[in-house]
Amino acid sequence: TQRPGVDFHDTHSPVARFESFRLVFSLAAKENWLLEQIDVKSAYLNGKLDEEIFMRQPEGFQVLGKEDWLLRLLKSLYGLKQSG
Repeated sequence: TQRPGVDFHDTHSPVARFESFRLVFSLAAKENWLLEQIDVKSAYLNGKLDEEIFMRQPEGFQVLGKEDWLLRLLKSLYGLKQSG
């Protein structure tokens, strides 16, 4: 879980190791494979969350008179550990 003020700085994205890329590129060259890639820019924002996550209203986006309310996230958010 991501706890404010405790461990929210320790986020990372799982990525393939360099050696894995070298292996795939070597196989592709040997077997004459066609390599392609894609990037889904909003992939994290469309991900579903497995648990309920609440956040404070971001500064500058607060609803007047409800500044102390918490928001429940319906979808993933960049920087959130649960986003992937």
